[in-house]
Amino acid sequence: MDQCTKIKCTLRVKMKFPIQIFLISLIFYSNVESLDLSQCTMPLGMESYDIADSDITASSSYENGNVGPFLGRVRTENQGGAWCPKNQITSEGEEWLQIDLHTTRVITETETQGRFGNGQGLEFAETYMLSYWRPQLNKFVRYRDHTGNEILKGNINTYLAAKTELNPPIIASKIRIIPYSYHRRTVCMRVEIYGCPYRGGLQSYAMSQGSKLGENWELYDFSYDGQWEGQYLQYGLGQLVDGKGGPVDFKDDYYAENGKGWVGWRNESRNATNPLEILFNFDAVREFNSVHIHTSNQFTKGVQVFSEARIFFSIGGKLFPGAAIAFVPSEDCIFEDPKNITIKLHHRIGQYVKIQLFWASKWLLISEITFDSQPAMGNFTDEGSLPVGNSSSTKETKDTLNNSQTNVSSRIVIDNPELPINVANSVVDRTPTLVEEFSSSTVVITAVISSCIAILLVLLMILAAFLLRNRLFVQEKIPPPSQPNSMHYGEVGFNNGIGFAGCQSDFGYAAPLVLLASRGDTKSKSPQTMASSLSRDYEPFKAFSSFVGSNANNTAAKSNGGSISSSGNSKTAEYYSCALLPNPAFINKTDLKASDYEYVSNAGDFNLVPTSHKNPRRNRSPDTSLSPPPMFKTNIRGHHNISLRLRELGLPEIPKENLILLKQVGQGIFGTIFIGELHWSNTMDRHLVTVKRLLRNASEKDKMDFLTEVRLLSTLKDPNVTQVMGLCTEEEPFSVALEFLELGDLCQFLRQNDTLQSASKRKLSDGDLLHLGSQIASGMKFLESKNIVHRDLAARNCVVSRCLTVKISHFVSDTGLYSQDYYQIDGKMGLPLRWMAWESIFLGKYSTKSDVWSMGVLLWEILTFCRQSPYPSFTDQEVIHNARRLSLDDDADPFQVLNHPYNCPRDVYELMCDTWKRNDVERPSFWEIHCFLMRKNMNYCNKTSHPNSRTNVGTTNKPDARTSYYV
Repeated sequence: MDQCTKIKCTLRVKMKFPIQIFLISLIFYSNVESLDLSQCTMPLGMESYDIADSDITASSSYENGNVGPFLGRVRTENQGGAWCPKNQITSEGEEWLQIDLHTTRVITETETQGRFGNGQGLEFAETYMLSYWRPQLNKFVRYRDHTGNEILKGNINTYLAAKTELNPPIIASKIRIIPYSYHRRTVCMRVEIYGCPYRGGLQSYAMSQGSKLGENWELYDFSYDGQWEGQYLQYGLGQLVDGKGGPVDFKDDYYAENGKGWVGWRNESRNATNPLEILFNFDAVREFNSVHIHTSNQFTKGVQVFSEARIFFSIGGKLFPGAAIAFVPSEDCIFEDPKNITIKLHHRIGQYVKIQLFWASKWLLISEITFDSQPAMGNFTDEGSLPVGNSSSTKETKDTLNNSQTNVSSRIVIDNPELPINVANSVVDRTPTLVEEFSSSTVVITAVISSCIAILLVLLMILAAFLLRNRLFVQEKIPPPSQPNSMHYGEVGFNNGIGFAGCQSDFGYAAPLVLLASRGDTKSKSPQTMASSLSRDYEPFKAFSSFVGSNANNTAAKSNGGSISSSGNSKTAEYYSCALLPNPAFINKTDLKASDYEYVSNAGDFNLVPTSHKNPRRNRSPDTSLSPPPMFKTNIRGHHNISLRLRELGLPEIPKENLILLKQVGQGIFGTIFIGELHWSNTMDRHLVTVKRLLRNASEKDKMDFLTEVRLLSTLKDPNVTQVMGLCTEEEPFSVALEFLELGDLCQFLRQNDTLQSASKRKLSDGDLLHLGSQIASGMKFLESKNIVHRDLAARNCVVSRCLTVKISHFVSDTGLYSQDYYQIDGKMGLPLRWMAWESIFLGKYSTKSDVWSMGVLLWEILTFCRQSPYPSFTDQEVIHNARRLSLDDDADPFQVLNHPYNCPRDVYELMCDTWKRNDVERPSFWEIHCFLMRKNMNYCNKTSHPNSRTNVGTTNKPDARTSYYV
């Protein structure tokens, strides 16, 4: 009888009273469970004084008795009201407030507050960092979240507390809060930390670092906080014990907002004889009941559950005597869901546990490993001090058990014959059990899949023959056009298709690969060339350009070797600004097309569109019938399908008679764009809208792209972003109505109200200008929170309504008004070069930080009333050369920023310069820009004049809805 069985028998004899039964049950129930973060949100004692004053220390204090570290407790007002460091705070992170918890805790949230001081305090921390310590680390380690960011958001004033969730959580016994500021400032703080006791006793684990899958998938243990020596990790904790399992598809980790989940290793050994080894170190000797390993099983992608697991135990950590527990799960080649493998450990004793996992496929992925254990009772001696026993004591025996959690049969090898299980007497070899190359189940599955593929190929061939026959039949029925370049109704021609072009400049550097597109004659490019250009994939971090342009009278232009050339032709004025696209780091295999919304800046000039208006981009001969081909007449299922899916978006349905088209302003990818008026039958409200109408005989691909775009736009709900007003889906052509503002785009609005223009009728104050900028920052803050990149943020892409309300749009004018703002590449594509960050120009990298760069240029436009484009004295080549200075990072040839606008406050200009920093991580976020502008313009009041007194700026009467104060 082993020691554990003796203890249970003794307790069974001594249990005489119910209270004893209750206490003993608590002892044996205190097994280690996986880290449950949902219950780990309790305050750890700053506000409640459970943390003593002596446990709170600081690097310095301005006055220890009045604003010392013991006063840094959240929601308490004692003496000075907070902890205030002696020195002003910068980005160096030299001051800190330390909390000693004495025992290891799991910290899931932090909360900060400024110094209120009964209304007299002005000090708070906008951002801060964290460092933590635990005995196994033996040093303070800087905390990084799942995105690798060290800087956490703090407070926006002195009285509101700001709570930040830590993902991943911190496991530590000491923690330091380090105030941080981009600008030198005085800071005071009050803090609280939330979490729970750390159970299980696991101090660290050691293993080899994960591997890289291809060029894009880094299956590393990113949150590991120990030492990383070469490819070996030791003395730390990381993703394997953070309480979060990986997703079903391991590649979803790359886009998931909650961070990485899988750690993966590539099988570099031959015949799978070199296993993956993980060594776990606990705080004391423990008795282990079981271990749970959460592993991926996407066998179609070369990822499979381990073929065999062997588990060794040790007291001292150097020698692992005794037989290993071996576990062989059955192979599952049907379901690809992750498996939570549970291995019974049969009350084995040890302080160190070594797990060896043998390969079943090319890759092994693990997201979580947890132990069920409790502290062992008794005295234990390190194996190094014991004499070596005979080999018979280390004999391994086998047993076949059924794993209830994974529902697979497995083979367990144990070394204790006294355990109450059926034991076989066969000896396990030290070499791993190899999986057969072709099992019977594999042969059956392969045969079934091969049969399905063969049937599918036959069906595809039949379908292709049927479609070819119908196409030949249609061509015989439709007469040929009278003009060589005319096109049938519903056909679309592209003179260059879509492809990639590498550009070489005069300065000897290679510009990034960009997406080119134009419209024109279909004969300018062969189908083979178009197919090859469409077949190339985007790299995950290679953002493609969304700006598409063409010459209205353009013919098939030949390439001149890929060199960048600036086109000064004002006729090349048809541009498509980008759609609001999610960040490529959060898109999973989705190819969204660029949006093509357009509008006119002069809202007062509306004319009804004649019914005989011809589409300039879809010419047809006069004798071509407007009737669609027979194939479109019978596509009733597609009509109902797209109509039903549009209605499922939950957008308001607009009756056709309630939407009046006023003026056609352009031609988009999917159809025609109008300015219209929307009125609802149950109210008298009328709204100006931009109407985007899908072609009546649009292809299924265009319909699905149209649906994708409308679905994305329908999710944007913010007061400073234009929104979708409704849909017309009763009958074709389908239309979507988007918000349009009365005063047109911000660029023309500012030029009309420029204080230096003699013809200007209205003057805008400095407060008005900052108010405009803060609204745009608010809208971009919303897009930033959604991980959406705009890519063409400029004054021309913002629209203005009465009372100075600004909204960010995603369409630009198609009238050629801003053709000079776009840089032409071989006459096929326009880029807003003067608004783009250097990494977007040279690396093709777009992110919310590149939008921050554009925001700085936009602030410069606002403060200069858009009198000129940015860098007015520079040619396009000089702008490229100036941006190239940042790519080279040469101190001898520094980057030249935009000049200081007249009457621009110094701190606002410093903010603008911060947005143009070389390293995107050093640029402020839109949240910080918005907070800065709001605080800078705190006393601003949006004053509107009475309609009968246009010169009285100070009145606060409501303006007439029919007139505007600013135009």
